[in-house]
Amino acid sequence: MSQRREQGPLGSVRRLVVVLILFALALAALVTWAYVESENLADVVDAPEGFDLDFPTPDGLLDPPARSLWALDATTGLARWRNRYPDGSSFVGAVGEILVLQQAGDGHLVAVDATTGEERWRDSPALHGGCLPVIDGSLVIGITRRGVIVARDAASGAEVWKTTSGPADCFDLVAASGTVIVGGLERGRGSMTFLAAYDSGNGAERWRVKGREVPGIPLKGSADGLLFTADENGSIHAIDALTGAVRWIWAPPHPVEDSVLLTATTVRAVVAGTTVGFSTVDPDSPGAKEPRTITVFVGTTDGIERWRTKSGAASSFAYDPHTDTLIEIGEPPVPTGRDPATGSVRGTAANPGGVAAAASGLALVGTGTTLAALDARTGVVVWTFEDRAQGSLVPLGGASGVITAGRK
Repeated sequence: MSQRREQGPLGSVRRLVVVLILFALALAALVTWAYVESENLADVVDAPEGFDLDFPTPDGLLDPPARSLWALDATTGLARWRNRYPDGSSFVGAVGEILVLQQAGDGHLVAVDATTGEERWRDSPALHGGCLPVIDGSLVIGITRRGVIVARDAASGAEVWKTTSGPADCFDLVAASGTVIVGGLERGRGSMTFLAAYDSGNGAERWRVKGREVPGIPLKGSADGLLFTADENGSIHAIDALTGAVRWIWAPPHPVEDSVLLTATTVRAVVAGTTVGFSTVDPDSPGAKEPRTITVFVGTTDGIERWRTKSGAASSFAYDPHTDTLIEIGEPPVPTGRDPATGSVRGTAANPGGVAAAASGLALVGTGTTLAALDARTGVVVWTFEDRAQGSLVPLGGASGVITAGRK
């Protein structure tokens, strides 16, 4: 009986779970040195007051692409300019009229004018290839290959501060309203995992936890000054970015062995207004041939479930603060606009799509060589852009009247 199960669909599921567990343990041990080529959108970043900016994260496993960076007119969809960068380059984000990317190979930060595409500045220290920089306020913050955290003014490239030392290896940087959090391995004999928080303005260390005290792997995305981490059981810890105190813990709605799927595939938090979403194994389909996931949206203040969607870890989500609308592309892959507080549907697009972003009241949907801009509330197509060159277009967001797109 046992042998027949191992050879059947359940055996395939078990093998999949084993692979996911090994991957999750590799992440937890922080021994992943490979740089994953970019494919998805940048971290949710806190824009300076007055800037029209939103860069969501439909999938946090891969970095947003910048091999070919397009700037399109936000009103008409007409191309303003296109820059080419080495394969594997990643889009970091934007501050006002400045777009920032990390160039593959040398790890340099490059800042370009969103209106003209002209290069404003590039830094000299080589940054860590597997730890994408973040933007907080007017600063772009990265970590060098030697573990030194460096903050630069996004407009000028001038160094604002840097730490004297850092981790032996970095696995993630997260920005959270005036705080930057780094996770990695401590230097020295018998290195152990740690999380440390620094003041984004001056680089002063605010708090640090290490070893068994580390509450899991940091997720991309932050909300209301909270950082989110996922532990090996799939539970989410909401941590005060200023103090390191745990504000609440969310546990998966159903205890299942393959809850490690969360850690292995969902390195992100879907931040949408007053709610934040986390993926988990679907408790209503225990007999499914393959593990399925759903995304549960909880209140950012208390961690209590507000609503859930059948879309899971492989789906795309984007939040448009201008219309307070959550864009979901799940199964089937049709863009749907939802009220982020209740999950109620506001509009559904007629055409299917892939990875999504949101900016200036638009839902941006990439499908192959086409990028479509939809009204975020109704799903009506506003304009489309097509580039028949090799590779798929991936929407990144908007800044200074332009929509940015990368190519994977």
